[in-house]
Amino acid sequence: GGELKDRTGTPLFIARSVSLGLVLIDSESLFGAPMPKLTGDALHLYTTAYGQERYDRYNDDPVARTCHGGFPPTNNSHPRAIKEAPKPDFIHRPEHDVESVYWTMVYALLRVQPAGAPVERDPSTASAIVWNTLLSHHIPGEKRVRSQEKRHEITGMAKQEWLDLFHATMEDVALLLWQVTQHVTSEYALWKWEGNFQPDHLHEAVQRLILQYLVDHREKDIKLDPRRRRPTTPRSAHQGDTPTPTQLSRLQATGVTGNHTRGQVGSGRGSAASRNRGRGKGSRYAANRKGSAQNNTAAGGPSQQSVHSREQAMTNEPVGNSKRKSSSKPSRSSKRLKTLSGEPVPPAGQDDDDDVNGL
Repeated sequence: GGELKDRTGTPLFIARSVSLGLVLIDSESLFGAPMPKLTGDALHLYTTAYGQERYDRYNDDPVARTCHGGFPPTNNSHPRAIKEAPKPDFIHRPEHDVESVYWTMVYALLRVQPAGAPVERDPSTASAIVWNTLLSHHIPGEKRVRSQEKRHEITGMAKQEWLDLFHATMEDVALLLWQVTQHVTSEYALWKWEGNFQPDHLHEAVQRLILQYLVDHREKDIKLDPRRRRPTTPRSAHQGDTPTPTQLSRLQATGVTGNHTRGQVGSGRGSAASRNRGRGKGSRYAANRKGSAQNNTAAGGPSQQSVHSREQAMTNEPVGNSKRKSSSKPSRSSKRLKTLSGEPVPPAGQDDDDDVNGL
């Protein structure tokens, strides 16, 4: 008892099994990758800071051939047999938090514009497919099926497919994401754990990969263009009053109707009560909405009933973060990956194709 079974989060970044409320059984999630090993200066820095004992504690047993200190179900069972066998109930695991950070990394790194790369007016075919999968994702209700989770199409991509998503200047970033993906994609709820199990094993694996990358690229800064972000949808998706398939998928994901309604994606968790705070009858928000609805109706806009329906739908959406101020500098350098996770706001008048507000 006492396990966390609640399913809440931002659709774009929520872990796959948390979104479903079910353990994963797609083929890629049934296999594992061994704990990464550090080399050179990265290993020296790690052991100097944390000691050799900690480093060895997370390493796999070369004789038993463990993965992260355990054994994936495919060690002694065929994937088809695993899919047909009884599954454990869903509970929240520490690995889910790592996966949420992973989806944030994927989003941020796919959006940044290298300063020396050509400006893309439209995403490539490969990028458009990935963005459609990410932006159309929604958290299913109680009557859910595993086929509603499509992001395994991203976690199952081969190395070359990750490379195809990035400009050549960010080739090593693409390889880092591919390496991290091999560890995040596994469904550790199906692992057989023996001996000294470490609950934060996935944290350790991803941190090692990032540390090795940072040390190896200390003198290889990637200059970014703070005024631009790479596109997520073709320009045709923003023309006319008829939603394109991409727009429709986003509207369905947020549960909002209307040709020009944008779905908001927040960056944190929150209860329905906190999301609805300030929306009561006596709040300034409600008063402004009421006045706006009256003005729109008088001008031939939407009826009071349609405004009320849209407002009611919007109260169920996560609250988006406020946008960050953009830098006046023409470019910036990054020695640490975390600086890539923040995105500048385009200057006034510059079009932004993104429907994810505040990110």
